[in-house]
Amino acid sequence: ENEELILNSIASISNILFYDNKEVKILNHGQRTKLVEKVLALLKRAEHKEIQIECLRIICNTSRQPKIHKVYSKLGSIPVIIQYLQTEIRELKYYTLGALINLSSEEELRQEMYGD
Repeated sequence: ENEELILNSIASISNILFYDNKEVKILNHGQRTKLVEKVLALLKRAEHKEIQIECLRIICNTSRQPKIHKVYSKLGSIPVIIQYLQTEIRELKYYTLGALINLSSEEELRQEMYGD
């Protein structure tokens, strides 16, 4: 019943975060950390494919900021994200790969990805 509200909210956040960069700081590190925690928690329990897609879009957008990579590592996000590589839904796989590419610049996260 709340799926539409959740979907529209996270889609809006994802769209706004697309513009979050060095020149245009939309979120500070603390806000970004809280958002990542909430989005990962939602992604873990989301059954609705569109909500999963929007969560992964947010992960893609926030993971462009190298300072947040330690947060992703601390939260054990790699197994949560990697599971979406098994999907047949092209858009879901696309954002999963984008998130993993962004996060792979962090050595610790790269080791988690490759099981080293």
